Amino acid sequence: GLDYRYTIIDMHTVDCCDLLAQEDNPNALILAVLCDFKGRPAHEVIHFIVERLRTIAGENTTQFREHMLKLEILSLNRDLQKVIKEEEDMLSEVRYSQLPSFHLGVEHGMKQGMQQGMQQGMQQGEAIMLERQMMRRFGALEGGTQTRLKNATREQIELWAENVLDAHSIQDVFRNH
Repeated sequence: GLDYRYTIIDMHTVDCCDLLAQEDNPNALILAVLCDFKGRPAHEVIHFIVERLRTIAGENTTQFREHMLKLEILSLNRDLQKVIKEEEDMLSEVRYSQLPSFHLGVEHGMKQGMQQGMQQGMQQGEAIMLERQMMRRFGALEGGTQTRLKNATREQIELWAENVLDAHSIQDVFRNH
């Protein structure tokens, strides 16, 4: 014989500050997305909510994803999906750059790039040296010979550099042993 009556509240009229003040209550924070922001920019309120949810979840990424899913669903009611997406994108960029593996990857990439650059520089230097030796020995080189030197592998250049010592013609330089 109990009779319950409830008052329906339009969440858009509730001040979001009351729910945002409950900083350790993820459900209150998520519900705040439905409330009146009282003139505060939506991206600031969403940023605060997402940061608090991330702090509450800590290292538990599953819990954080669950909270974000709820926030995304409720944001549809206020047409705030774009703001949520921007916040998620920014959050993922920041999080990736904070990972130790990110820095290791950057460091590895830089080392690898420097090593490749040094190898290319050495190869170009060897090709230039071989070109100068061939010009001194045989005179001006044809364009095809210069192109061949520029496109050669390091191994080919080393072989040709040995060949130039006893070659009688440019063709002898390019012979294979």
